[in-house]
Amino acid sequence: MNVIPDISVIVASKNGQETIEECLTSIEKQKENHLLEIIVETDNSKNGTSQIIKNRFPEVKLIEFSKPALIPELWSAGIEASSGEIIAITIAQCIPAGNWVSKIIESLKLPYSAVGGAIENSETSSLTDWALYFCRYSNYMIPFTEREVHDMAGDNAAYKRKVLEPYKEIIKRGFWENIVNAALINDGLKILLTPNIVTVYKNSYGIISFSIQRFFHGYHYGHKRAVPFPIIKRFVFILLSPLIPFIHLYRIAHRVMNRNRHGRKLLISLPILFIFLLCWSVGENCGYISGIFKKHESP
Repeated sequence: MNVIPDISVIVASKNGQETIEECLTSIEKQKENHLLEIIVETDNSKNGTSQIIKNRFPEVKLIEFSKPALIPELWSAGIEASSGEIIAITIAQCIPAGNWVSKIIESLKLPYSAVGGAIENSETSSLTDWALYFCRYSNYMIPFTEREVHDMAGDNAAYKRKVLEPYKEIIKRGFWENIVNAALINDGLKILLTPNIVTVYKNSYGIISFSIQRFFHGYHYGHKRAVPFPIIKRFVFILLSPLIPFIHLYRIAHRVMNRNRHGRKLLISLPILFIFLLCWSVGENCGYISGIFKKHESP
């Protein structure tokens, strides 16, 4: 008789060789209190990540991609292979706190269908790491108030399996959290964001690799967003797209000032941060442009 795990932890590993061992060690320690299924998906990079997993974590279910893949595509493969009643997703660069699994299970009580948590940055981070952190995670920096939200970062998130069942076709095309979360909210489901579920981000990206990732993620966001737009609205978004990096920068600076943390780090990492924001913006604009050639349709 197959035993259903309390929770399936899906770890997407892209350039994760420097942090995958610490990430999985933290998760495996939590097996003492919960029945866990751990699934790691690695991209096709030849950096030794898969071998580390095979040597150090033989009980982990490993899915190896033979071609380049984005993080949402890795998550999608892991979710399809999972069996737990709860599906938690993260990345190799995030090190979960020792009570991470317990807090996820505790938080996923009615009326919530999904939960997201805090993402802190490692104090040993480089200037590039801080720029990346502000670009991607400033909204999840402690302190913040536990609250219902419409979206959350997939890098520290969990969902009830039964909640995701109706969205299988969407997820097969990649677990893009903004699309999945929007579908949940549209169907009247509730998402909780709490500072009690904590991971610490330890970057192993470089400026070039993260800039490329930002471009492609921005492109996907812009392309999907533009598809249901009438043609005039698409052109308006294209014309306004030069404002995108400045809007993002304003929001990041506002969060940092309000939370009264890491202001100096933001200031000195600003030039690199702006590069990342610009790459996203160019990608988003290209996505809007590509949408022009798509027929007007429902998302």
